[in-house]
Amino acid sequence: MDGGGSETIRRANLGRALKPRSIAVVGATNALEKAGAQAMAALMPFPGTVYPINPKADEVMGRKCHASLAALPDAPDLVILAVPGHVVPAVAAEAAEAGAGGLLVVSGGFAESGEQGKRLQDALLETCCLSGMRLLGPNTSGYVAPVNQCIASFAPGLDVLAAGPVGVVAQSGGINLSITLLLHQMGVGVSYAVGLGNAADVTAIDVIDFLIDDPETRCIALHLEGVADGRLLFEAVARAVHRKPVVVFPVGKEDVGQFAQSHTGNLMGSHATTVAAMRQAGAVVVDGCEALALAAAALACRRLPPLSNPGVAVITGQAGPGLVIADRLKAARVDVPQLRPETVARLGELLPPLTFVQNPVDTGRPGPAFGDVVRTVLDDDRIDAALIFALDEPSALDAEAVLKSVAAGTEKPIVFASMGTRDLSGTRAALAKEGVFATDSPDALAAAAIALVRDSQTRGRIAARQGGASSARRSSTSPVALPKRLDEATAKELLAGYGVRTPRRRVCETREAARDALDAFDRPVVVKVLDPEILHKSDVGGVHLGIDGIDGLERALDAIDRIPGASARRYLIEEMTRFDTELLVGGINDASWGACLTVGIGGVFTEVMADTATRVAPLTPVDAREMLLSLNGAPLLTGYRGKPAANIDGIVDTLLALQSILTDFPQIREIEINPLVVRNDEVIALDALIRTAI
Repeated sequence: MDGGGSETIRRANLGRALKPRSIAVVGATNALEKAGAQAMAALMPFPGTVYPINPKADEVMGRKCHASLAALPDAPDLVILAVPGHVVPAVAAEAAEAGAGGLLVVSGGFAESGEQGKRLQDALLETCCLSGMRLLGPNTSGYVAPVNQCIASFAPGLDVLAAGPVGVVAQSGGINLSITLLLHQMGVGVSYAVGLGNAADVTAIDVIDFLIDDPETRCIALHLEGVADGRLLFEAVARAVHRKPVVVFPVGKEDVGQFAQSHTGNLMGSHATTVAAMRQAGAVVVDGCEALALAAAALACRRLPPLSNPGVAVITGQAGPGLVIADRLKAARVDVPQLRPETVARLGELLPPLTFVQNPVDTGRPGPAFGDVVRTVLDDDRIDAALIFALDEPSALDAEAVLKSVAAGTEKPIVFASMGTRDLSGTRAALAKEGVFATDSPDALAAAAIALVRDSQTRGRIAARQGGASSARRSSTSPVALPKRLDEATAKELLAGYGVRTPRRRVCETREAARDALDAFDRPVVVKVLDPEILHKSDVGGVHLGIDGIDGLERALDAIDRIPGASARRYLIEEMTRFDTELLVGGINDASWGACLTVGIGGVFTEVMADTATRVAPLTPVDAREMLLSLNGAPLLTGYRGKPAANIDGIVDTLLALQSILTDFPQIREIEINPLVVRNDEVIALDALIRTAI
């Protein structure tokens, strides 16, 4: 775009809309049951200028009313519309003419309601784009910005929300307010909480970029229901995590997306890809609104540095809760290391006998030495963060004073949990100001620690893979076009051109040719149906193993000829390969995320085992190796019970070859090798499937 719709103007206008000095409310009224009155009431604490717009009123809630946007003395930074949806495009044109920075449309009846609503939304969006005015919504609950005392929302009672360090971005207005209220209940305020609604213009990407530069925001909490621009979202989150932690709750676990005809499609549904991409970008991914609020609140207090395996200490005044916490951590593969011998010796001097001091550290009922215990543990170089649990016992421990003192002397994160009959919200708020996140249960304490560790580990992985380059071997004779439907033989020819080893094979148009092929290979051989329409050949009797004579060949050919729905029947004769392990490797060209790769334990149990890892391109060799080693079945590859390690470099090369194919041929919708068979010295693609966009 150029002129009024230039990106520079659009970015500036987003800032005006989210940090307004003046707000106009179109449809403002004194009738309390109407949306225009609710919007005006929500803006009562706003320190800037509020312009009620209503041609039938002289004043609204004590403020002078104007007949139209054109009658305003100054251009408003934000225009809130409390009018029916069908008049919104006309009002938007008036707002653009008045020089407004942004438009907030709460009304529904737009693209979410059908084709007619989509046309209405398109007209609204065209006006905004041509002028550079930013559109929040439509169909949104608005946003709250306690840091600016700006409640641009029709929901009642939000003026009590405290300003705080968490910026919330949610595609659902209801979820936006739910997460905000959860943070409020935890005693943690928000900087911004933005409901995107239909996100016709302002998207999660725009708000993330805004929050990156917002000095009041220390952590970004993101709720996703669907991702239209996955690649841009990935890049925005990757930009953010270098400066601020990002926590993501992606909804839609059961959605398998549009690639559901093959194993790869089932394993790389849109939700699975979203989760993998967000983790790869550096975000902490959680499952639920409460988990999102808890993780964001903890990360907003203090962050671990990038580490491959942070060590966490558990210090508890009661043994039972300490065991629960340690169990949760170890189940999540969080390192709870033994303390140094000198640390243990010092703790032995501070604590009474019969307490456990190896990690967890059981102090018994906390006493005067509790602060020294925490300092001693944090001084251990194996420990990067400390979790502390103690029941609220004011006569035994002034936790607030002790932890404030300890936190002042260390950069290492401290997370505290306590329970009791007193109201501890004041203690939690006071500790948060010192960088100590405080919560109320052993489970919440463990969940907060896991979020801290995941944030550290993802950034550690990002640092480790920077500078890596793809080493895929590309074919110098790759075709520039592909047929719409590729059979297995054609798919293997393409793979071979990219350095992927495949079995010796012969395509046979007739049974006589198949008999000749039997004599051309060492026996036994594999006999397969060759038909691009049959995706799962073994399911229909199209794969026959161990054929070592003419009688077996004839039975295999008879079975293949009986497969229903066949086109012109062809046969594929291949050498038979011995192997130790089967893998699946595959990829898709996703409309939202672009090229994505997956690897997992293969064979007929692929979907049952569901032991897979997914990443978005571009992958480096470091990424591909990390994918492999993240599998639960990784010991099958690295060697176990005296077996030699597999050729991991060969698997990495295969993944990178698939990445190159997907990049070179964007018309490929999906590519899969299942199985990719692995021996200690060889990696061979036994079966291959390629589907193109039709």
